[in-house]
Amino acid sequence: MRNAFQSSLNFDLAHQALDATLTHAQANTNPTDEQLRQIVNFELSTYTGQQFDYAAGDLAALGAQGGACLSLQGAVLSRHKRFAGGQSCRRAI
Repeated sequence: MRNAFQSSLNFDLAHQALDATLTHAQANTNPTDEQLRQIVNFELSTYTGQQFDYAAGDLAALGAQGGACLSLQGAVLSRHKRFAGGQSCRRAI
């Protein structure tokens, strides 16, 4: 299941990058397969997470497993299957 999900994700991100390059960036030629691969790899290695909310406060306080600490956990395919990571959230800040 992981390989099928990863392949589909890579394909979707490459297609999105192609469309964005041709539409938003108004490129005259298609990016090469290597350029698309580099864009996809960059997107897969970049993430961010909210650590604080003015109404809720610290999103990792009191043992909560939210906020930026979610980046330490693996992405979840379903409630019971993980495809990467798997570390529990620990206060990293």
